[in-house]
Amino acid sequence: MLWALLSACECGGGTVVKVDGGQDAGPVPCQNDAECQASLGDRWYCDQTAGECKLGPRYCDEGGDADCCPGQTCNRGGICVDDYEACTDDADCAVAGQRCLSRLVNGVEQTVCTFARCDDTGGCEPGLDCFAGFCVGEPPCGGGCPPGQACVPSNNSCHPTDLCPMSCDPGTVAVFSDPDNVDDSCDPDALACHCEPLPPLEISDIGRHSGLAVLRDGSAVVSALEGDHEDLVVVSFDAAGTRIGETWVDGVPTGATPVA
Repeated sequence: MLWALLSACECGGGTVVKVDGGQDAGPVPCQNDAECQASLGDRWYCDQTAGECKLGPRYCDEGGDADCCPGQTCNRGGICVDDYEACTDDADCAVAGQRCLSRLVNGVEQTVCTFARCDDTGGCEPGLDCFAGFCVGEPPCGGGCPPGQACVPSNNSCHPTDLCPMSCDPGTVAVFSDPDNVDDSCDPDALACHCEPLPPLEISDIGRHSGLAVLRDGSAVVSALEGDHEDLVVVSFDAAGTRIGETWVDGVPTGATPVA
């Protein structure tokens, strides 16, 4: 991806801002690196020109991507960089559900392909489902990651980790538990992983070879072929014509592993 190719001189440099009672109190002033590191951590240094603390790059060595935060990759200069595709509008994003949104990338505001956020109450636009805090339009990370890796929904990538279960049940995928504790700002000591149920399959072609049955109370059931997956579906409607449920009657072979 684009950000994996950034050179060492383009990484890091984020300014820390003190917050007091919810109000920005401005950058943390400094005279030397020791002042920054004593209060903020080893990655911080004193920018002598600006006279304020700034975040230095996260380095990677033999561990490669495993030395980096989730959502990052180790570039050729041995520096961890946030791994997002740059964009100018939604049409530049190839993964279903991704949008061209503003996001901090290595401490710099950029427009990149990512997903809109959501919560347990939903909040996704029609055709998208809330998965691990993000509105997705297809099974994330291709429906799962190889053993020893977990999905980072924000950039739809798999990242090495030893925090996940040995395997997840069918229909679930290993993900990093905190969607905000990723990228360059992550706290490695607070990382966790769990198995998240995959979103339901989105369908766009339903209605072929349909049959209708109207019941005495005015409700109805419709059977039809779902063209994307070649499955038989029965959809129920109440007397007012409101869709109240659906049942996928046939399609998944016995013994097959579901992917959503």
